[in-house]
Amino acid sequence: MEAEVNSTRWRQARQSERESEAMRPLEMPMRSLPLSITLPAVNATAIRQEIIDEFLWTWSHYKELALGFDELEPLSGTPNNYMNMMLMMVESLDTLYLMSELDEFSEAARYIEKNLDFDKAMTFSFFEITIRILGGLLSSASLSGRPGLLAKAIDIGERLYRGIDAASGFPCRQINLSTSSCSKDCIVNLAEVGTFQLEFFALSDLTGDPKFKDAARRAYLQIRKAGGNDNLLPFMNILNVEEPKGAGGEASMGGGADS
Repeated sequence: MEAEVNSTRWRQARQSERESEAMRPLEMPMRSLPLSITLPAVNATAIRQEIIDEFLWTWSHYKELALGFDELEPLSGTPNNYMNMMLMMVESLDTLYLMSELDEFSEAARYIEKNLDFDKAMTFSFFEITIRILGGLLSSASLSGRPGLLAKAIDIGERLYRGIDAASGFPCRQINLSTSSCSKDCIVNLAEVGTFQLEFFALSDLTGDPKFKDAARRAYLQIRKAGGNDNLLPFMNILNVEEPKGAGGEASMGGGADS
């Protein structure tokens, strides 16, 4: 009898240890690889200028042929507006700023602040809007300090925040930005629920509102919980429920998990 009691206590203690471990960040062993690479001498200044020239060549054609559209198709030279979100402009802002092309940056920023509208009765990928629109606005607002860009980031951030499921803590896959309504999928993948943390943490830091950071942290803890005792995080197979679990046992470092 005493042996059975001790065995039960040992199992309970071990389970408690596993649950505690699941809440701690993973510690990955670091190893240095012996590398012997000889690089040719380069003119860094010339290469830098060549990169800037190539970027501005592309940017000038976008302004001429597709200003305000999502992209300029390179072969036909026609504008494409598959998301109607000024994708190329938003994603180019921080690059323009880092290249010290401040006149171009200011012109594009003013255009976005005046014309970019999120009140669209369309369904968008939560994942894509977060990494491309929210991320682009946050990075350019952080670099420049422009209140108008931050206001746009807050606007889209609030809409995305309302698309996070209260029970599971995971964001929905598809969201209507006008109403913030979305359908709850039974299964979500690791990239979709484990990628918005960077942007939501940054949004809390810039606004002082902790709700974005809290939502991102909760989703992270839910992901860790879904990994189980061995911390093997699932790929495209997390049950979207209050107590998430792996739903199939498949794990990967490829698409659907690599983000």
